[in-house]
Amino acid sequence: MEEEAVNKMRLAYPKTRRDDCICNICRKEVPCLSDDHIPPKGAFKPGKIRIHCYPESHQGEKHVTTISYNGLKFRTICAECNNMLGGRYDIHLNKFLNRVASTLTSPLILPNPLLVKGRPAAIVKAVLGHILAAKTGACDSNLDKIVRNYLFDDNAILPENVRVFYWYYPHSGTIISTDRLDIDVVNGGSVWYSVLKYYPLAFLVMEQGNGMTDPNISELTKYNHNNLQEEMDLPVYLHYFPEYFPESNAYNKHMARLVKEDRTDLQAVDLKTKQ
Repeated sequence: MEEEAVNKMRLAYPKTRRDDCICNICRKEVPCLSDDHIPPKGAFKPGKIRIHCYPESHQGEKHVTTISYNGLKFRTICAECNNMLGGRYDIHLNKFLNRVASTLTSPLILPNPLLVKGRPAAIVKAVLGHILAAKTGACDSNLDKIVRNYLFDDNAILPENVRVFYWYYPHSGTIISTDRLDIDVVNGGSVWYSVLKYYPLAFLVMEQGNGMTDPNISELTKYNHNNLQEEMDLPVYLHYFPEYFPESNAYNKHMARLVKEDRTDLQAVDLKTKQ
């Protein structure tokens, strides 16, 4: 009977492409969408991965995994926007992450925090662009509209209530979880956020909310002066955070969570390093 019940369960597939040919970024309909790689091309060599829904999502459903031989990619954006994202912003995101990763392999005793050179404005735009590109369902929230305008207009200012945080992420694989709305049932207030995590850093984009209070988490938008050419030393605190922090239910005991049915909520595991 148990086997029969399992067979009747709804199946939860990790979705990585849109059902139409409308670009997530420019919203134009094109003959064919292109693949947005996460991590972006140039950060690390893509390999064989296993993709599944986020462990806590789709409860009561049978999770189905898929295998990709060329890394995690989302077929959601047009070639023009893909080139824009990769050519203007990813190059600086990749350079920053590679600098962090290479510093971590040093045989020397590392300072804490590390101070790693990066271009905050370009990194912010790259992170926002990839979170938008990772959506396979509805992608027309207030934050999505803000991100589109911010990506295309060099003079656009990111609203103060949109903040990007980052922290050291020593875990293998990639986690992407978008459009989470958590409501504090004890103290009131709410936060709308998305996470994008792959070695060596995790990023969290927050709209509304009071920010991240842990001193080992840095706010990237605090250093963003809207100048793509500005480079500075960015702190990376070498503090261990669990793989599923902070989006897991274990870290939201006083929060009520509202989630969109078609949000992106998945994990990709590199099969070369973890089985």
